[in-house]
Amino acid sequence: MKRLTEHVTIRLRPEELEHLKKCSGSFLDAKFSNGKENFSGYLRTKLLEESKYQNSLLERQVRDVRYELRKIGTNVNQIAKKINSGFGTLNDLRELERYLADIEGIFSEFGKEVDHAWQSQS
Repeated sequence: MKRLTEHVTIRLRPEELEHLKKCSGSFLDAKFSNGKENFSGYLRTKLLEESKYQNSLLERQVRDVRYELRKIGTNVNQIAKKINSGFGTLNDLRELERYLADIEGIFSEFGKEVDHAWQSQS
């Protein structure tokens, strides 16, 4: 989604700006995989979450979980087809178990992130 081109100017003391930059760095390291510094993105996310406008972080996490589950589901379907056609092996069953463990891990981590997002909004 393209960002709008509206600009907002705020005045900060140097130590306030430095504090926000430090916060945005740790926030981005923990939340975003691209590693790029996006100070305005940090401020926008924090302000919109605080005002309960939307939870874009949660939306991004839901999108990421859907993508991961779709990939795993494709692999599971391929293995199931192989097993059902009589060509499955013990390794195929072990791989299915690994994918199921991956799914459990994804849901567990996602549940923690959702809990954190809800708690941060209250």
